[in-house]
Amino acid sequence: MGYIHAAARLGLGTASICALLLAAAVFQFLCLDAASTRRFTISASTVAEGQFYRIVTSSFLHGGLLHLGMNVASTAAISGALERSAGTVRLLSITLWAVPLAGLVSCALSLLLTFLTRDESFARQHALGFSGVIFALAACEAARGGGRRSVFGVIEVPARLYPWALLVAMQVVIPNVSFVGHLGGLVVGSLEVTGWLAVALPSASAAAAVDARCSQLPGYVLSGDAYEVRAASGAGDIVSVVRHVVGFFVKLLGLDNAVRSLRQRAGSCLRTRHPSPPPAPAGASVEV
Repeated sequence: MGYIHAAARLGLGTASICALLLAAAVFQFLCLDAASTRRFTISASTVAEGQFYRIVTSSFLHGGLLHLGMNVASTAAISGALERSAGTVRLLSITLWAVPLAGLVSCALSLLLTFLTRDESFARQHALGFSGVIFALAACEAARGGGRRSVFGVIEVPARLYPWALLVAMQVVIPNVSFVGHLGGLVVGSLEVTGWLAVALPSASAAAAVDARCSQLPGYVLSGDAYEVRAASGAGDIVSVVRHVVGFFVKLLGLDNAVRSLRQRAGSCLRTRHPSPPPAPAGASVEV
């Protein structure tokens, strides 16, 4: 009965995800010690050795009750909001793909950092927790919301940039969080938002068929009209996301004036090299 009430209040998909996290935590805290838990956490080096199961298992393990409580609460809030706009079947589809993809992307980023810095600690660092998936869901939910959002009550940013601002704020405020793991989730969420993962998500007709069969389940949310999977429109979407992210970091670091001055100098140099033609006298014909 408790699960039915939770499903009705949160949404069936969100309640199911939270219940799975809690069940995994019970198993972990009762059956695994620290050494055994490390066998299921994720690192780029262990995945590169062929231990691919870690990509999935690491998402459902946590470093303690506080870590678990924060992730379950965040999942209930973010996943619940996304489920109300996307529907239960699409929320579960996004989450299903976000679990392995967030892990794979974080491993790829760790290997890239190892290659660029020659520091193998990036590849050997172990991580665990559902946060990467939460950031993927947050990117999907924020892209469909308007207005501005507050980050820890300190700064307000556009809704589309909220997950990126939260990524930076958490890295500053909370110690020992996995920046690469969170960033991997944001990359996956951004790919979904821009339509690059549309082929992996159920079509409108498939979602409608599932809705028809499951609509009577407690807390089941029908696929909403507010959620539309867009086909990827090419590099323009990626450029747009990159431009927004770079703009956010420019404002965060207080580099607005420096960037504005650089643009003015570049414009001045271009005008000097390619001066504008003098205006044509009145009545004269102009060739085009």
